[in-house]
Amino acid sequence: MGSIERLTITLPAEMAGLVKGAVNEGDYASTSEVIREALRDWKMKREVRMHRLAESKADLDRGMADVTEGRLTEFDSRQIIAMGKKLSAERAKSASLKKQEPGMDKTIRKYSSFAAVKDDEYREWQALPAHARLDAAAELSLMQFAWKERENVEGKEPARDVQPGLQRTLVRLQRAAR
Repeated sequence: MGSIERLTITLPAEMAGLVKGAVNEGDYASTSEVIREALRDWKMKREVRMHRLAESKADLDRGMADVTEGRLTEFDSRQIIAMGKKLSAERAKSASLKKQEPGMDKTIRKYSSFAAVKDDEYREWQALPAHARLDAAAELSLMQFAWKERENVEGKEPARDVQPGLQRTLVRLQRAAR
């Protein structure tokens, strides 16, 4: 993370209560962790907004260049309304698909490199609260143990890529109910 600088911030009582509540519920270890995650989220959203603004500016510049060079078409309100209705219907269909499968992200993304894919996965992973990341890691570990156990029951030789660590006991810490 680099050097650390201490800052003092003032929050309205409602926001301060949200921060303290997140710590008290065990979602975060400290109030600083809550603020750091909020700032990381803000930074990511800001970068997305700046990228979209740059794309809009580039689109506007291309449009102005078309006007300057005389590449124009007649304004046809019926055609624009038809396109709007078509887009609206497509979005409604897409939204209904998302409602059917809440855990499934059906967004299609284009990546220029494998590193960009990994960066996107890392950002999504970091956007999850700490307890959700721990739950996911525990679930993956349990799946690995189940796989290892199934091989032993079926009498098969374990796969070569199975780590010896998978033979150890898994301990899952549960947060006390409040």
